[in-house]
Amino acid sequence: MPSPAVDVSAAPSEVLLVERFLGALEQLDASAIIDLVSDDIVYQNVPLPPARGRQQFEQQLGLMARHMTEFKVDSARYETRGDTVLCNRYDTLAGNGWSMRLWVEGEFVVRNGHIVRWVDRFSWARLLLSSALTTPRLLVHLAKKLSR
Repeated sequence: MPSPAVDVSAAPSEVLLVERFLGALEQLDASAIIDLVSDDIVYQNVPLPPARGRQQFEQQLGLMARHMTEFKVDSARYETRGDTVLCNRYDTLAGNGWSMRLWVEGEFVVRNGHIVRWVDRFSWARLLLSSALTTPRLLVHLAKKLSR
C-alpha cells in the first residue's frame, strides 16, 4: 500500500530537482526528463554498464519507453550529502501484460540545476522473481493479443 506523500517543499533544492525528475518519469514525459539532466549525464542501473552523455541517456529512455506504460515511485526517502541526493524508494514498472515492484537505492548528483549522475541499485534476484511472477499474466496478455 503506498505511503502518504512526503512534504519536501522545505527540502534542499537538490531534493526538489530529484522530485521533479521522478515526477517527469512518472508522467513518462521524455522532454521534461531530458530538460533536468546535464549534457554529460551518467546513468546506470548497477551492474549494467553506464550510459554516458545525453545521446546514450536518450537511447536508454527510448528503450524504457518502448517497453513501459507505467512508472510509479512511492515511499521515497531522501538524504542529502552536499550535491548528492540519496533516494531510497519503491518503483513500480509496468508494460503491456507485465508489472513489477522493486526496492531501489538511488543516487543522484546535482550540479548547476541539473542531474549529472543517476545510479540505481536494486536486487537482481528480486527483479528475476518479480519477472517470473508476472510471466503468467504476460502470457495471457500475449495470447489474447494473438487471438484477435
